[in-house]
Amino acid sequence: MDPLNAQDDEGVLRSLGYKQVLHRSWGAFTTTTITISAMSVLTSISGWLNLLGQIAAVSAVAFLCSGLISTMASMASTVGGAEHITFTPAQDLGIYGAVIFLVALLNSCGLRVLTLCTQAGGMFHLAGVLLLVLIVPLMATTHQPASWVFGHFESAQAESVGITNYFNIAILGLLLPAYSYTGMDGPCHMSEEVEGASMHPPKAILHGWAVMFVGGLSLIISLLFSITSIESVLSEDSASGGNAVAQIMYDAAMQRFGTPHVGVGLMAVIIVGVFFCNVATMTYVSRILFCYSRDRAVPLSSLWLKVEPRTKSPIAAVWGVALAAFCLGLPMLGSYTAFNAILSLSTISLIIVYVSPITARITWGRNHFTPGPFNLGVWTYPIGAISTLWALFSTVVFCLPIEMPVNTDNLNYAAAAFIGTCTISIGMFYFPVFGAYKWFKGPAHTVDDDSAHDKYEVAEGGKQVAGGAAAAGDARDVDVDVDVCAAAK
Repeated sequence: MDPLNAQDDEGVLRSLGYKQVLHRSWGAFTTTTITISAMSVLTSISGWLNLLGQIAAVSAVAFLCSGLISTMASMASTVGGAEHITFTPAQDLGIYGAVIFLVALLNSCGLRVLTLCTQAGGMFHLAGVLLLVLIVPLMATTHQPASWVFGHFESAQAESVGITNYFNIAILGLLLPAYSYTGMDGPCHMSEEVEGASMHPPKAILHGWAVMFVGGLSLIISLLFSITSIESVLSEDSASGGNAVAQIMYDAAMQRFGTPHVGVGLMAVIIVGVFFCNVATMTYVSRILFCYSRDRAVPLSSLWLKVEPRTKSPIAAVWGVALAAFCLGLPMLGSYTAFNAILSLSTISLIIVYVSPITARITWGRNHFTPGPFNLGVWTYPIGAISTLWALFSTVVFCLPIEMPVNTDNLNYAAAAFIGTCTISIGMFYFPVFGAYKWFKGPAHTVDDDSAHDKYEVAEGGKQVAGGAAAAGDARDVDVDVDVCAAAK
């Protein structure tokens, strides 16, 4: 670590009123890979929307990972001509819970292990996407023409469920891409643990966005050239059970080799990539919970504030996020409608949270904002205006039904969940006697005041250590209580 940069970063943190507590060791590369692998009463609502949206993201990625594992196992069972196996809800729950447990376990191993895992995840994403982009078209013996890939508008599937308007079909197709970009703010939540925190996190966001755009578009084009027919890859009677990407690889392997072994094996590339994405997502979401706890903005704040002495990592927050994500994901098991609603809720919540400071920057807060070393300069206002308009538009669009006519089985519950979150936030803020308006006073500075944090006892080597100020010296030798601070967001 560059001592000068470290001093500058800590100085900026102190200017915001917070002590440096979390171990700062992540450089530009690690900060970028975490992006690749995954961005008053009004403050109360925005905060709860952010936390709920981020936890929903952890839950949705874990659900996706467990679903891919089930799909791969089902496809593997068809090798040799046998019928594909199906999983019971209890088995799906077990796989889902195991994924979240393993992700939380890795996040509990300290920054050294987590750094290696994050870097490996970023490199695996790059290598995995490149592999799939090249190998799937090479396996396929027949290909769609470029006129179909770039000029055909597929509407049959949407029309079969009552969505007939082409504009509506196109807009609903933006949900998954929009959800994919909701992890771009990850480096911001890790900034207290990043060297050069004034520059590296925003650069990492741009680098991650570029990789996502180029890699994702290349993969989609590659798969479209390799597809046999949309009807066959989306059929629930197919080997993949309707998973289009898995079925495209399955069919391509059958065409080239007469056996699906290679296509089934390639599913492991996607599963590992999604697992790394889940690890990175839980990493920064646990820091968000840690941050909110510092300001006493969430229940049980004193619990989530606790930091593991040796690694200076918020272990309690990690497992708190894991438990919340597990519970939030239970309605998704066996229900595509619930899965879509969770995706919509996560996307809507995070878009609103992202755009709130952007809108404030270009409107009522423009005269109170001090630009940092990294800023958009003259592009601040046009980009900010476009972002605000997109947020308003997408918030409405992602609440629209995905099937017509609407009934209790296909209703998009994102709007209800979103309004419910806002209502609960307002209720918690103004609840008589115990409401947040009584005790939440905004950011709690910790430079000269340790009262914002609870002291706790640490048992190390069988020795109980009383609460107090952390001893100076290398973080690896810390054996006394630690008071905590939040990431410089």
